[in-house]
Amino acid sequence: MASTSSTSRLLSSCTCAVRRSAFRIQRSQIHTAPRLPYDIESGLPPFLSSKAVKGTAIEWQQGNLNKLNDLIRGTKHENKSVAQTVIDAAKSPSDALIFGHASEALNNGYFLSCLTPSQDQEKSLENSPIKQALENNFGSATSFINHFSSYAMGMFGTGYVWLVMDGVDNLAVVGTYGSGTMLVQGSVQPAKAAELNALAGSVDAAPSNEQPAAPSASGSSTGSLGAALNKARGRSYSTSSVLQALAFPERHARENEERFKSIHPLLCLSLHPHVYIPDYGIWGKEEYIRNFWGNVNWELCYRRYQKVQELRPIRKY
Repeated sequence: MASTSSTSRLLSSCTCAVRRSAFRIQRSQIHTAPRLPYDIESGLPPFLSSKAVKGTAIEWQQGNLNKLNDLIRGTKHENKSVAQTVIDAAKSPSDALIFGHASEALNNGYFLSCLTPSQDQEKSLENSPIKQALENNFGSATSFINHFSSYAMGMFGTGYVWLVMDGVDNLAVVGTYGSGTMLVQGSVQPAKAAELNALAGSVDAAPSNEQPAAPSASGSSTGSLGAALNKARGRSYSTSSVLQALAFPERHARENEERFKSIHPLLCLSLHPHVYIPDYGIWGKEEYIRNFWGNVNWELCYRRYQKVQELRPIRKY
């Protein structure tokens, strides 16, 4: 009887040990890359081959998440989503490495989500309502593509180029260098953080509504981003807006500050050499940017545009 009791205790102890081990394994894999809405094995011709997509979607994406998992284990960031980790780590210089891997996962995940097989005409620009918004802001869809492409060619080094929407539904092209992110450029929008987080890959809760205290790694503060958006925007202020600014300078300053509190990404292009070198070579950046437009999911871009409009019923000036 004593032997049976001892055996039971041993089995119970082993079961608890296995459960603790399984829990540790689960914790170490808390962030995993999400499944993409297209076949990686087929690639995304003519933009990216299967090899390039695998390198970007598997090696780079999950690699950053694996590094992040190792860095956050046992820390205050362990139970946070990827997006919330970016927001919180941006405040602390000691968390720079954590910020870098988390932000790269967010940015790269967003880039991959913007793509679709080129033969999918339903998601083309010609058939998307977003074309009207581009024409309103840049003069024409062609002018936007030229502006975005020129911006991308002019960026030296790694980073991402974004089509963004500001606080009053204007569109602009903005770049972030290295692991800089749109998530902490202005006020943090929970819906934006949740969307980016889902694309990066996480099983954690949605981020909180806490505001970041520091600028992003790209070096852009809220004020400098506002200046960049003013410079990059495809059209200038209307005459009535200029007159209002002259008549009511203090109110105009407050309104101008308000429009840059909320910056929402709609489209993203990675400028990391590891993405384009497998297909285009070291000096193939220009052709890579040119082929990008044949695989953009404009249907998704417009859905994001609509979602932002629904979230923020803000008066236009």
